[in-house]
Order: sequence, then structure tokens, then C-alpha cells
Amino acid sequence: MKIVRILFATLLTCTVAACASPSPQREQFAKEQTACARLGIDPGTPAFSQCVANLDATMFDLSAVAAR
Repeated sequence: MKIVRILFATLLTCTVAACASPSPQREQFAKEQTACARLGIDPGTPAFSQCVANLDATMFDLSAVAAR
């Protein structure tokens, strides 16, 4: 399991680095994925997808509040 997380984090880092100028949304999504992986949730599982979606919604809500 740990090797899967390390592999995922490495792949994610390489993917983000390969983009010349990733959009802020893609960077945020990558950070959300990394956060869920660091919590120990296996990528590719429904729980991982739910974690990323919940974190994305929370970050969106926080940015909306900050913009007021």
C-alpha cells in the first residue's frame, strides 16, 4: 500500500512538472489528490474519489467566502 502511495505521488509530481504552466485549477486538484493519498486512502478507490471531491468542494467554499 505504501509503495502505491509513493508511486502515485511520484507520478503526480511528474505529471504536474511536465506541464509548462499548469492552470491554478489543475495545481489545486493535484494538491487535493496528494492530500488524500497522504491520508492513506488508496488512489483509484471510491473513497479516494470522494475524498478529493469533498476537499475540492470545501476549498471552493472557502475561496467563495474569502472573495466576499
